[in-house]
Amino acid sequence: MHYVVVGIPAYNEEKTIAKVVMLSQKVADEVVVCDDGSKDLTSEIARKLGATVIKHKTNMGKGSALRDIFRYALSKKASVLVTIDADGQHDPEEIPDIIRPIMEGKADVCVGRRSSKSIPYYRRVVNRLLDLFIGIFTGRSIVDTQSGFRAYSSKALKVISVEEEGMGVDAQILLDAQRKGLRIVEVPVSVYYKGLNCSKTNPVSHVLQIVTGTLRYLSVRHPLSFYGFPGFILLILGLMTGFKALSAYYRVGNVLVGTILFSLTCLIIGILFMILAIILFILIPEIRLSSSHTMVDI
Repeated sequence: MHYVVVGIPAYNEEKTIAKVVMLSQKVADEVVVCDDGSKDLTSEIARKLGATVIKHKTNMGKGSALRDIFRYALSKKASVLVTIDADGQHDPEEIPDIIRPIMEGKADVCVGRRSSKSIPYYRRVVNRLLDLFIGIFTGRSIVDTQSGFRAYSSKALKVISVEEEGMGVDAQILLDAQRKGLRIVEVPVSVYYKGLNCSKTNPVSHVLQIVTGTLRYLSVRHPLSFYGFPGFILLILGLMTGFKALSAYYRVGNVLVGTILFSLTCLIIGILFMILAIILFILIPEIRLSSSHTMVDI
């Protein structure tokens, strides 16, 4: 017997939350809404419609909302967790399509790939650049890394670490799923942007959150390659330029001040990077990026 939970992270979505909740209830065993500090009636509407509501007292970010949704789904021993945005851009009636690869045992994570033609041009360009950026680190081509319409198996729920607090969480989850060997697939889904308020997060801020979140995740999960390799390159470069400066001094008595300064800078930064890489590598079992558990009301 499969138990399907639909999780909806929401922030000030009183205009659309009712429709998303009601349509989700038609195809799910339970709907849980994580209200991330909304100032409007999002929680009240969702609760009156029969959804379980997790309420954050302040706005903590999409990542925090998803983390609490993951925890709730685990506590309910869900067979599948579906996450869907609260703004109405996704069609909950397509949830059976999202969960099918997991039900059939073909995937651990299923991402809803939005039709690019339906996405506003500027968002399409930004999303594509982010997809390419994330693809560099996942080692695979995922067409829509920023889609919030996804399904996770019970196995994925148990092993994925939701560490990012903000909008970079979607990329971070994929990186973690890839690192832990989970099977990731995509299925096409429809998307509706007409009349939606897509400007809650500044586009530049959105991109920066994703890029910095990805780099932060990689720096902790792979410190030897992230810090150690560049540190080693800088160390070699510093030694080579230092040797060049010494050779010039002994041959003709020239003091290449610029070269010496460059060499010292490379040596210092390289050594610091390598020390940092070693420290993080040793301490990584103890590092916990997730913030301390925040009290929530269910």
